[in-house]
Amino acid sequence: DPTALVLGISTAGIDTRFIDFCLERGAPFDVLTIHPYRSRLSELGLIRELRATAQQVGGRPVWITEMGWSTQVGATSERAQAELLARSYLASVASDACQNVSWYDFRSDGNDPFYNEHNFGVLHHDLTPKAGYRALATICTSLAGGDLRSVEGFGEDVFAVAVGDATAIWTASRDLAVEVQRAGQSRVQNLMGEVVPVPDESGAVRLPLRAGQPLFLLGSWAAPTGRTVQLPGGRTPELIRF
Repeated sequence: DPTALVLGISTAGIDTRFIDFCLERGAPFDVLTIHPYRSRLSELGLIRELRATAQQVGGRPVWITEMGWSTQVGATSERAQAELLARSYLASVASDACQNVSWYDFRSDGNDPFYNEHNFGVLHHDLTPKAGYRALATICTSLAGGDLRSVEGFGEDVFAVAVGDATAIWTASRDLAVEVQRAGQSRVQNLMGEVVPVPDESGAVRLPLRAGQPLFLLGSWAAPTGRTVQLPGGRTPELIRF
């Protein structure tokens, strides 16, 4: 079927040597699929890996067809899973090298709370939602229907990604104060899709940004300037101005 979209090579992790092995032998595929599981997430590391992998396959699309963290007892908490999901999706968008992310998995495979393979879902096995489900819904609805407009980096682990009329801001490990310029009709949502109260008037708005918990600016906000300011004293959060 010449119209079929062929997915390969489905590596565990991003196995560049095996990808080269397949490329050298002329493996016929349209989309490279990878499963970049990892115990710890670095946004910059994932972005660099995705960009390098896209270059390796000559610009063919790169899809993440498995990635996730299990919430079995003693592993990743449900809240941490939601935060890792958000950071993974947003880093993939920021890379501008990954066109699709499929989380592993949607519904947990079983009911044993101590068995990792039973607990990867964003829904429990009985279909009740985890925090990861709310996070997934917030990301997909906030960033739906728009093209990547800009990516801003504020140091090693603070990022802003603008897609359509939405801007996601997040930090991997630091609590910050974020100052944004409101330019018109707009609102702010947290990772659970809840509206964050902000003043109605236009102008500067200061928002708390907690580590691992993105905020979503929807509507009219001024573009990021890329400037990070360290407040004096060392004990107060950094301030990012937009």
